[in-house]
Amino acid sequence: AVNKLNTAKEEIKRLQSKVDKLLEDKDAMDRELEYTNQMLHKKEKVETGQLVGARQLLEGRLKEVEIEVKRKESEIESLKRRLEANQEEMDGIRKQLAKRVMVDVAEKTKLQEHVKEIEDSLSKVTKKWQTAGRRLGKAALAVKTMKK
Repeated sequence: AVNKLNTAKEEIKRLQSKVDKLLEDKDAMDRELEYTNQMLHKKEKVETGQLVGARQLLEGRLKEVEIEVKRKESEIESLKRRLEANQEEMDGIRKQLAKRVMVDVAEKTKLQEHVKEIEDSLSKVTKKWQTAGRRLGKAALAVKTMKK
């Protein structure tokens, strides 16, 4: 999910730079179109037909660039929505992990309590065996003494 998020962010940055480049190209074409229009209006020595053709060519290219800009902006919006969805998914995963950690901690605490109970019980049994061993040793000594 983190990789998806980072990939989506990088894709947004990449597309945004393409949009910026296309906008710069559009501005350059607008200036070129303006220059062409000025040349057409001033009726410079260039033939009118060439200027009209250039103008039509530039207007056509300008429309293509505007369409491309809209398409890229649409892609950016789509990627932003995907990014938001990925972030929501990550939040859900974080919540699940937090719940799982809490459950694991609770289970660990119960196991530690159970281990403590077993250790206490084992300690009591060990003391009883030690006491029984001492008594048995005393009894064996008494029997040995009685045999003499």
